[in-house]
Amino acid sequence: MISKNPTKLSSELRAVQRQFEKWRTSRPRLTRIPDSLWHAAISLYPRHSVNRISRVLHLQNTALRQHLPPSARQPGRAARGQRFIELAASAGAGIGEYLIEVEDAGGRVVRVRLAGFTGVEGVVEVVRRLRQETA
Repeated sequence: MISKNPTKLSSELRAVQRQFEKWRTSRPRLTRIPDSLWHAAISLYPRHSVNRISRVLHLQNTALRQHLPPSARQPGRAARGQRFIELAASAGAGIGEYLIEVEDAGGRVVRVRLAGFTGVEGVVEVVRRLRQETA
């Protein structure tokens, strides 16, 4: 099965996707995924997130994480070069809370929870700054 938007897939991700599709159409039912395919899938990390690889290749996140090297499986590790942006929010009526996820070209995802913003303009500025920081 092809991703919903195959034009957005990198050539390396598309190549591994084709390997999985070929294997799935020719394998006997209930056959384990061969090591060669697992190696192809984990070779995409960290250029692509575990979530993206899992979605495109139709794998379970937990199964993919188990095949990653131990250093990549440690929860809470910040990505190399990841920076935090501190923003001061002004109090006012209609204060909102936002969760922003920004994915860079390499597939890394940065998540930011914002509280105290009264309009979309501030949120848009945060996204712009995040994209500059992760570029």
